Parts: sequence; structure tokens; C-alpha cells
Amino acid sequence: MDKKEILEDLRSKILTDQYPQGTPLIERDLCEVYGISRTPIREILWSLVTDGLVEQRSTRGFSVIKFEFNQIVDIFQTREAIEGMAARLACKRMDAEAFDRLGNLRKELENVDISSDSALGAELGRKMHHLIFEIAANSLLSDLHKKVGYLAALTTNMTKRNFKTELESQKYHLAIIDAILKGDEEESEKEMRDHLRTTCRNIISFLYPNIFMNM
Repeated sequence: MDKKEILEDLRSKILTDQYPQGTPLIERDLCEVYGISRTPIREILWSLVTDGLVEQRSTRGFSVIKFEFNQIVDIFQTREAIEGMAARLACKRMDAEAFDRLGNLRKELENVDISSDSALGAELGRKMHHLIFEIAANSLLSDLHKKVGYLAALTTNMTKRNFKTELESQKYHLAIIDAILKGDEEESEKEMRDHLRTTCRNIISFLYPNIFMNM
């Protein structure tokens, strides 16, 4: 594997929770796993720091980032801003091909039984969010979404057994798609913001019930 492939492999392992939040990333061990020297491994780890997935602490080396309460709120507030705008732009820039793709995705989402296959529901939800940015066709928004998307994936890992969050997300995803297919900019942004705000509240109530009670 070359350096780029190793970076992608490590990033994938973090995003899929093979390396959960807080996991130390020991340079010596990674050198042995990937068969390369410490210098390129360190460069790869710094790339993951730039992604926001890894943190470096002077006395303890590198580790997968572990989110605190305020960081989760920051992530979802940022998502509201950029994804709300992306939903609006998708309404403006929809063409026949995009309309069909979004409509077909809606059918897939509607037919998922979250109680038996929440993982598929989550996968289709991620596909919906990415498709909206593709339709919105704003390169700067897409760049911002890429980094925030990494962080969002980690928050999803924190509550992947939370049935309530996945069920509510399915309902919101359908409502967002319906609003975009209608070309309703106001409704599409509102549904997207409501979806992300509700998801944030669910995550916080799941992880920090005592804090949530005092919000």
C-alpha cells in the first residue's frame, strides 16, 4: 500500500468505528501493520488531524478524537448552516436526471424497515445527504461538507444502537426529499434544519441525559 492508500485505510477504520473514539494510534504499531517507516506514518496521522478525526497530545501522542458535549453541538450547528443551504440550492438546480435519482432514493428509504435493518436506513440517509450536495452543485459548500461529514460519521457511531434516532431520521429524510422534489426552498431548508436539530438533541439525550435535562 502506498501512503495515500494507507491514509484512506486508516480513515475508513476510524469512520467505521474499528478504531473507536479515544483509541491511541501508536506510531510504532502502525509502522509494523503497514510496513512503512515512522516519517510517512506521522505525515498520515497529521493529515487525519487536519480532517478533524485525530488529535495530537504532546505527552500521549496521537489518538482518535473523543467528542465532548460542546463539540457535538458545534458539529450540528455547522451542519444546519451548510446543509440547510444545500437543500435550498438543490431546489433551484434540480434537473430531470436529479429528480429521478432523488425520487428513486425516496422509494428505497420508504421501504426500509428500521426495526430490522437500521444500518441500511443510515446508509441510505448518508446517500441522501451526499446527493443533495451533488445536486446543489456548490463546490465550496461541498468541500465544507466533506470535512464536517467525517465528524458527523463519528457522531453516528456514538448512537448506532439508538433506534429512536434512526426512526426519526427516516421520517425527516422522506420529508426533506418531498420538499426538494416540490421545489419548495423554504420547506426544504426548514425540514433539513429540524432534522439535524432533532438528531443533535437525541444524541445528547442518549449520551448526556443529565445535561439534556438542564438544556
